[in-house]
Amino acid sequence: MARMEIVLGDEVFRATLSEETAPKTAAAVLKALPFEGRAVHAQLSGDMFRMFEHAPIPIEEMENKQAFQAPGEIVYYPPIKEIAIAYGAARFRGTAGFLYLTPLGAVDEQDLPRLAKTAQRLMWDGSKRIQFRRADGAGAASGIEAAGRQIEIDVDGVTVTASLLDATAPKTAEALWDALPLKGRVTNTKWSGQMLRFWGGDGDLGQVPIRLAAAENGQELHWPGYLYYHPAYRGLRLCYGQAQQSGPATVSLLTPLARLTGDWSAFRKKVSAIMFEGAKTMNIRRQ
Repeated sequence: MARMEIVLGDEVFRATLSEETAPKTAAAVLKALPFEGRAVHAQLSGDMFRMFEHAPIPIEEMENKQAFQAPGEIVYYPPIKEIAIAYGAARFRGTAGFLYLTPLGAVDEQDLPRLAKTAQRLMWDGSKRIQFRRADGAGAASGIEAAGRQIEIDVDGVTVTASLLDATAPKTAEALWDALPLKGRVTNTKWSGQMLRFWGGDGDLGQVPIRLAAAENGQELHWPGYLYYHPAYRGLRLCYGQAQQSGPATVSLLTPLARLTGDWSAFRKKVSAIMFEGAKTMNIRRQ
């Protein structure tokens, strides 16, 4: 597992490089370390900052190109050798629209609150020195730690645990807790990418017994590992990869309801197979 440190001003953040999904780019970054420049806040991409100087990475093609970013994700844009880091609601784009990127790595989960606080100051304080340097393999993030009330989500015998987001969506979290257990089937969505749609037993659209007409802490960017409530359809959606709940011309405002904890790679593999194998059973219950 390749590790590096990111020094932003006086703060140090630890990260893991994406050796499995972007091996050439990750290897080139490791070979180039250490390097540094000036960090500046994004002007077009939301909660994101970038190194203003070109990165010394001799890779011109994209690997495993992606168009969505989640907090803590480190990305690389080969045409201009740019490294950027998302710290909140962000999507990398130029003046002509959103761009494909190489997912380069991820900042450790426990460092994200501090990263967001430091990165936000770039808008007020201006550029800061940023350095990328090697780190040992100790202290690698192993997944999201469980906190608060827990639920279990089982798809065709593969189970993951999720923490309810009581602090940011208390009404919706309570409504789901009261409705459990839920049993139904799950498919992919039609318009939204790597996102699951839960079909419960209440109505033709697979509604769940949660009757909240408005989104609570509604989000238009949807991140892997989150369970969402869709108020317009009274439905549940689970993002497991590159996705954004939408229709042919609109984006849906969803309530982040729970977040998967621990290592959920086996679960991701199981639900990724739905495209080929068809609908699976899904059970949601209290832990």
